[in-house]
Formats: sequence, structure tokens, C-alpha cells
Amino acid sequence: MDGMRTRAEEPERLQAAQLAAAAAMPGGVSNQALASAVAAGPGSAALVELATAANGSQAVEGLLHPGVSAPGLGTVGKHGSKPSSLRKGPAIHHLESEHIIPFAVGKQLWDVLSLVVPVRGGAEDRKQTTIMIYKGAAELKTEVDVELIDEFKEQMADSDIVREMAGARVVHDGGGTGDRSDVTRLLADVVSALERVRANAVERTVQAVADENRSVEEGYELSNGERRAVPPDREPDLPVEAEIAQASEAQFDDLMELSEKAVRASG
Repeated sequence: MDGMRTRAEEPERLQAAQLAAAAAMPGGVSNQALASAVAAGPGSAALVELATAANGSQAVEGLLHPGVSAPGLGTVGKHGSKPSSLRKGPAIHHLESEHIIPFAVGKQLWDVLSLVVPVRGGAEDRKQTTIMIYKGAAELKTEVDVELIDEFKEQMADSDIVREMAGARVVHDGGGTGDRSDVTRLLADVVSALERVRANAVERTVQAVADENRSVEEGYELSNGERRAVPPDREPDLPVEAEIAQASEAQFDDLMELSEKAVRASG
């Protein structure tokens, strides 16, 4: 597959395809009509109508099937340092800034530590590492995230860590001695449970990426991965597992650092 386009090396390609499509339109179809159809997104009735009017124009087909991966796909960074989503270009290129470890698991961690539970958009959210994945993959992952969240809650409840931590924090905050070591010990117990969730989350994210790549949207014959590659190729499953794992490990470290700082600050 040498030379296969996987990442979007040419951001201008879509615009060029739009202009070519406009030139291919019959005399009664205006550039404005094409622009409106493109804005409605691939698969829209307006764009499909133009594609039909163009008698199978390859240029219009390029709007339906970009032939390249989305710009920014696989970008790793702090959630607050990049957009929470990217909605430019074809809908099949739309991205989400995804927490590999579900955000709600982090909230549960704060609850375990008897800390003020963070909220979406707060400092604890913005300072966590995320990775840009396709919107469709993020939606598939969200469907199974509930299982991970419930699993973490059950692990905490079964180990009685929540009650022990609350007791240790009450004594510690009241000026007792030796209680910081109790808090530290209990925090260490949480680490192993969180690591299991992290590893599981990586597996589920990898599966969601693969499933989205192979999905065939209504009205299309080609899969998403095929539409984002040059025929007869298919776009690889992106981001790759190593990138997803790296993002999850960085997020894990973020959660540990943020929680430890919160514990120290609250004491």
C-alpha cells in the first residue's frame, strides 16, 4: 500500500474538489448551490442531488468520499489546550477530544478521596490528556463507558476504600497524627483499580476505532475507512493502539498528579 493517503497531508484537497465539482455541474447548477450542499455535509440530500445532476462526476464523488484521513486525527494533548471537538469539513472527518479513561471515572476518584468532585470544563478536566478520534468512534466508546464507570464504582465499594478514606480524612483534617500515611496508603490502593480501568478503556477505544472504520453509513456502499482512502485501499484503524495507549498512560499520570495535589491542598 505504498503511497496510500492515510493522514490529511493536503488540507486544500477538499476545497479543490469543491471547485472541480462546481466546474463539473450542469449549467443550471450554481457554485452557491454546491456550497450550500457541501455545508450540509456528505450524505445530505442536497449534495446527493447535485451528485446525481453531475451524472456521476468524480469531483462530486470526492466530496462524498474525501479519500484522506481527517486533519488533527490522533493529536494528543491536554483537553484544555485544544478544541473539545472539530466540526470542519465533511461529517466523516469530524473529531472528538476523547478521554480514554472516562471522565466520570476521574469524578469517582475524587469522590473516593473525599474531595470536591470536578465538573466538565473545570481545571481537573482541562488538565487531563486526551486524544482526537473520529466522532463516530467516540460515540461508540461512550456506549460502553458506562460499564467501565460502574466497574470502577463496584471495585471501590467492594474494597470499602470509600468508607476508610472518609474516616482517614476526617481524622487527618481534625489534626490527628499519622493520618496522612493512611490517606497515602488508600490512594495507593486506588491506583491498581484505576490501572485496570485504564487498560480496559484502551481495549474498548481500539475496538470503537475499528468498528467506526468498518461502519457503512446509511446511503453509502463503502465503509467509512474506504471513503477516507484512495480506492481500492481502506484507511487503517486510526489512531493506532500505541497512540491510544500512550494517551491513556498520560491521562492516568494526570489523574494521579491532580488527585495528589488536591489531597495536599485540602489538608
